[in-house]
This record gives sequence, C-alpha cells and structure tokens, in this order.
Amino acid sequence: GTSTLAPGQPLNCNGKVRVCTGGACRRDGAHATLVELEELACLVKPNEVIVDQYNCFGLCGRGPNVSIDWDDGSEEMNTGVRSTEQSLSIIRRATGIQPEASGLAARLQELRRVSGLEQELAEAQ
Repeated sequence: GTSTLAPGQPLNCNGKVRVCTGGACRRDGAHATLVELEELACLVKPNEVIVDQYNCFGLCGRGPNVSIDWDDGSEEMNTGVRSTEQSLSIIRRATGIQPEASGLAARLQELRRVSGLEQELAEAQ
C-alpha cells in the first residue's frame, strides 16, 4: 500500500521520501519510522510532502532504510533509521525546512513506541 499525504498533489518539495517496509526492515521498526516521517512531513509542509512505502531496496539487514528521491533522478539512501533525530534530518534534507522539534520530541518518541507495539501485535497474529 501507499501512504501519500496529498493524493494528486504536485511534489513541491525537493525530494520524495520512501520507507522500506519489506520483511527485514519491518522487523527492524520500519512502521515506526514511516509514521514518524509522515508526522514530520505533515508538520513542515502540510499536504505537499509525499512519504511512500516501498517494498525493498535490497539492503536487508541494514534497515529501516529510507530513500530521498530527488527531482533530477538521483537518490539519497539512509540506512538504520531508528531515531527521531534521524527522521528530523531526513525531512530537513528532503524539504529544506528544519522541523520545530521542541515539545514534539516526546510525542514522536511515543508514536515510535506505540507503532513498534502495533507491529509486534500484527506479527504475533
């Protein structure tokens, strides 16, 4: 499935962000990373930044893996994205805007924790 913040909207930021949600990355916490990046993208450029799920970049065991796809066709790969600080950095590079994280960090860490629990429950069923 695709998680797009603004269906049909033109990409007005510098890059499109894709999060691997394949097996190994999913086990490494990709769902939490995806949720966090979506939240940050919405905060910085509401209805403009696109955060997509991607099946596999072929970098299994190094995840969660996140790609920033630039308009010129180049790609910036980020491996092992497991922290709010890394997510903040990715959104800053993709949009050119530094997310205002004061007061947000605790909420994002809780989102990350809850997403991880949801993932564990889904896999247990």
